[in-house]
Amino acid sequence: MLSNIDISKITVFGVESFKGCTSLGENETLDLDLDTISLGKNAFYGTKYEGITFHETTKHDLWAADGTNPHVSSMSYLQYLDYSDTKQTVAASRFYCNSLTTLVYPETVTSVHYQIGSRDTGTSIKYIILLSNSVPTYGYNSTWAFYNGGSGCAFYVPDSMYNSYVSTWTSVPSSRIKPLSELPVGVWKTGLYQ
Repeated sequence: MLSNIDISKITVFGVESFKGCTSLGENETLDLDLDTISLGKNAFYGTKYEGITFHETTKHDLWAADGTNPHVSSMSYLQYLDYSDTKQTVAASRFYCNSLTTLVYPETVTSVHYQIGSRDTGTSIKYIILLSNSVPTYGYNSTWAFYNGGSGCAFYVPDSMYNSYVSTWTSVPSSRIKPLSELPVGVWKTGLYQ
């Protein structure tokens, strides 16, 4: 049973490369440079990685038209996905990862997919961090939006843009939009996800 591997030496991750490696990545995180690797669909399916941080200097196509990220799915232990060091322009979130609590999107985001924070993201999602200093368009759909209801799923946005997000995203309850300064300690860049 594969439980440890030096990911830094791999440049091509095929479709479901590590499917069935249920001990791989326990208590570990992944740092993936999209400029130097090829990432296949569900490459880490079923592994125990707790977090993935993506990096890129050139924008790569990560999202399918329905808002799914075909590269990250069914990772039962995954707690966060950090895209802050990427050039992504769409914040989408259909991952089917039930322990996922935190999503971080870069300042380049111009559009937020209507299913973000929905049941397909994972019922445990609490923190959607948007670093964009321009309010992205939000494809609101009442059937999908905020499926988690009382779970506390919220958007955390730059403090300087908080009022702009609230006044622009009128379909999102204002209680679900918070300034980044209110993000609980340990969620992102301060300990747990540093």
